[in-house]
Amino acid sequence: MASGTWEQALVFAITTELNMVSTPVSWQPLRVAAAARVDVTDLRPSAVGATAPGGHPSPEKLPLDDGPFPILTGPGEAEQFATAHLTEGSNHLEIIIENNGCFGHPLPCLDAATVTALVRAARAHHLLAIAHTSTHDGTELTLQAGIDGLAHISTAPMGQATTIPSPRRTCTGKQRWHQMKKTILRLRHTYRMIRVERAECAARSMVGSVRGWRAGQASWTTRPCGRAAPQVGSRRT
Repeated sequence: MASGTWEQALVFAITTELNMVSTPVSWQPLRVAAAARVDVTDLRPSAVGATAPGGHPSPEKLPLDDGPFPILTGPGEAEQFATAHLTEGSNHLEIIIENNGCFGHPLPCLDAATVTALVRAARAHHLLAIAHTSTHDGTELTLQAGIDGLAHISTAPMGQATTIPSPRRTCTGKQRWHQMKKTILRLRHTYRMIRVERAECAARSMVGSVRGWRAGQASWTTRPCGRAAPQVGSRRT
């Protein structure tokens, strides 16, 4: 995870980030740090995703991998894969479906039966199943398997139909619009609260600075918001 992204995400009212494709050695320190801080987002790791032998990203071999990339040859290995990730402390499973298209040449890919088995194994262990796919065929396959989320956007034309099964409930277009409207209103409210909090912080800082100046202190006191204040007489930028 790049430096500074935790803090920046909060500006956009994002409180949780899903970390994709990483080993416990890399994300465990970050997870501990996120749990101890209040100025960064929460981190939910997935460890290393499931792929077919020779499938993406096996040809590239990520530098963070300290061992063989986990591969599955059939649905019978899904339960073992999910159990191993749960033991490592993962919050979700990443299922990699990259068969053609964006790489310019065909790649080995998990079949529908294996993807479905992975989704079921994830739910059996109370884990989310997130698909890594950027093609229409891959998106269609994972949606039919009951995937919980997509890590990328399909490269298919917008006019191409995609069937999205909804075993829990069916939403009409009007209901989806109301849900989107509620989400937008919540984001606006959160943004206003952030602006109000910053304004109050600035006001408290100004009052504290004026009081310190009147008392003849050599330097301004530390601002209530936690940022160090400049010295008296220094030029503010």
